Amino acid sequence: MTPTNVAQVEHMLRTKSSWKLGAAGMAACRRIVREAIESLPQQYAHPWQLSEFRREQTRLERLLSQLGD
Repeated sequence: MTPTNVAQVEHMLRTKSSWKLGAAGMAACRRIVREAIESLPQQYAHPWQLSEFRREQTRLERLLSQLGD
């Protein structure tokens, strides 16, 4: 089953079950993570949230690199 959110993508990578997905499934995972990165400014809109924003952005970018993008 193709992951539908970032937590499921992380779990899939943690359990090393990405081999079960085809090219379309991996593309869906990359899309999910990219959309999460794009939505970060709305989630962390206040200046006092900058460190949390950067930490989450780094985590998601690392996740995206693990997916091969």
